[in-house]
Amino acid sequence: SLADRLREGPLSPLEGGRVVTQLAGALQLAHSQGVVHRDVKPSNVLLDDQGNALLSDFGLARIHDASVSLTGSALLGTPAYMSPEQARGEKVGPASDQYSLGVILYQLCTGHLPFEAETPMAVMLKHINEPPAKIRAEVMDCPVFLEQVVLQLLEKSPDKRPHDALMVQVALEEVIERVAAKTSTMSQMTAGAGQTAIDMSQLSDPAQLKKLL
Repeated sequence: SLADRLREGPLSPLEGGRVVTQLAGALQLAHSQGVVHRDVKPSNVLLDDQGNALLSDFGLARIHDASVSLTGSALLGTPAYMSPEQARGEKVGPASDQYSLGVILYQLCTGHLPFEAETPMAVMLKHINEPPAKIRAEVMDCPVFLEQVVLQLLEKSPDKRPHDALMVQVALEEVIERVAAKTSTMSQMTAGAGQTAIDMSQLSDPAQLKKLL
């Protein structure tokens, strides 16, 4: 699983981007069928011999208007990867899965979670209230564009996250392609520097997104 791979250390930012690109494609398919996974995390991601990512365990999946109550007998989902709205017990939609995807990509790039605490409730409160630390503050070879995608996925408000998982997939594919085409490490690190972050919450057309990247 991806969790097993993470025990060996973080992936390079581009390797992590490729894994999450595939997961975004899987989520887009699920969401188009009206299904929200609700427990996207590394242990639910299987890797084949070629390193391709396969999303598994839809045991907590619900239709788009599902909600979860923290006052019930069990907490549905995994606090370390849980969106703020899921932690608050609000209705859960596709944007919640996108948030979890952002947590995974953050972890793949840095080797640790964006929010850590001693108890599950304390972790959930951090997801609700605290901003994540910038990836490039500790991983200087993370391309600026890639960090921007992660931070949009980790927006507290679902309305501020990318329009759908397809936008995430397209953005990451473009970022990976353009960064890979640059010849020097410095040019890869600074890809996107000085450019205003693109608000993917307002975009639903992949072609338009590609023009802006």
